[in-house]
Amino acid sequence: DLSFRGLAFPSLQAALGRVSRPPPAVSLLEIHVPSQNWPEDGPAAGAVTSLLRAAALLAPEKLVFTFPLDSHLSYAGVDLPCFHRATSIVLEWIPFVLAGGEYPALQTLSIRGCEVDDLGALLSLCPHLRALRLIWLGGDDDRTTVHSTSLQELVMEAMWARRVDIVAPMLKQLTVSLHAYEQASISILAPMVEKVSWQCLYQNRTIWFGLWCLEKLSLQTAEAQEQLPSLHIHACSSVLV
Repeated sequence: DLSFRGLAFPSLQAALGRVSRPPPAVSLLEIHVPSQNWPEDGPAAGAVTSLLRAAALLAPEKLVFTFPLDSHLSYAGVDLPCFHRATSIVLEWIPFVLAGGEYPALQTLSIRGCEVDDLGALLSLCPHLRALRLIWLGGDDDRTTVHSTSLQELVMEAMWARRVDIVAPMLKQLTVSLHAYEQASISILAPMVEKVSWQCLYQNRTIWFGLWCLEKLSLQTAEAQEQLPSLHIHACSSVLV
C-alpha cells in the first residue's frame, strides 16, 4: 500500500515518480492533498491532471484521491485518466472531465464535492459497477442521470435536485437525501429494489396544497419482515394562530 498524507501538492508528483519502475503491484494508493496557502484561483487543473496520470501509472487496485475544500480548484476541469485495475475509487473535491477509456474492473465509486462533467458518460464506462455514492455532486447540467445495468447500491446525499433520472434494473438498495428545486422532476426505474431510505426537503415554500406547504417527504422500507414501510409527510400551514 502507498499513502501520501500531509505532503505539499508540488511535491506529490515527484514522490510518485520515485516509485520504482515497473511499479510493484499496488493494492491501495491514497493521496490526501493537505490544506495549504493556495494561489487565489487554486492549483492549475493541468497540474492536478499530471498528478492523476502519475497515479494511474501505478495501476492501483484501490484509489483514494482527495483535495481539501479550501483548494478552490479551477473549474476548467481535470482530466480523469483510466485506472484499468481499480476496483474501488474515491474522489473528493475535484472538478473533472473524462479523458477516455473504460474502467473494466471498477465495482465501487464514491464521489464527494466534485464537479462532474458528464456523470452519465462516466457510468457508461463502468460496466461492472455495483456501488455508487454521490455526495454534494455538482456540474454544469442540472440533471443527475444514473443509468446502470450492474448497479446494486446507490447513495445520493446532500444534493440539490432539479431533474433526477435513475434506471437501474439490478438495484437492491437506494438511499437518497435531496433538496428539491421548485420544478423538481424525479424518475426512478428500479424493479428489484428491496431497501429504500428516501428524504426530500422542499425549501422556500414552493409546493402548496391549499393552505398547507410541503416541507419534507420521507419514505423508509421496513427493517424487519414483520414491520411495515413508513411514509412521513411534513407540512406547515400559512394560517397564523
